[in-house]
Amino acid sequence: MEFRGRIAKLLHQFVLAMKRPALVIRASPDHASVSFYPKEDPVEGIDERIAKIEIAKELLIQAVATMDDLRKTAESNKREVRATLAQLQEVGGKREAAKSELMQVRRLASADIEVFRKVAGIPSPAQIRRERLLGFVLGVLASIAATAIWWLASRYFPTLGS
Repeated sequence: MEFRGRIAKLLHQFVLAMKRPALVIRASPDHASVSFYPKEDPVEGIDERIAKIEIAKELLIQAVATMDDLRKTAESNKREVRATLAQLQEVGGKREAAKSELMQVRRLASADIEVFRKVAGIPSPAQIRRERLLGFVLGVLASIAATAIWWLASRYFPTLGS
C-alpha cells in the first residue's frame, strides 16, 4: 500500500528516524561503552527494523482508517447542517404565512365584533365616551340652571330663603 501527501511523507521520515537508535549503552564485566548513533548489527538490526516497520504499518493503517471515519463524520455533519438549514427556511416561510393569516383573522374578528355591536345595540367605546361627556355637560348645565332658579326664587319669594 502506497501513501501520498504531506502526512505520508512526515510519517515516512518519522519511521526512518525511529529505525536507528540515538544512544546505545552496553555493559560487560570487563568494561562499559556508550555510543551515539552507533552502526547497527546487520542481523539484529534487520529483525528490529522489520518489527518496527510492521508496527509503523499498523499505525498507518489505523491512522488512515481514523481519517476515513473523520471524513465520513464530517460529511454526515454537513448533511445534517444542510437539512437543518432547509428546515429553518421552511419554518421561516411557515411563520410568515401564519403571521399574515393571523392578521386576517384579527381583521375578521374585529369586523365581526362591530357587526355584533350594531345588531345587539351595544355602543362602541367612542359612543360611550360621547354619551358620558354629554351627560356631564348637561349635568353641569342643569346644576347651574337649578342654582339660578333657586336664587331667583329666594329673591322674589323671601320666605323661601329662610
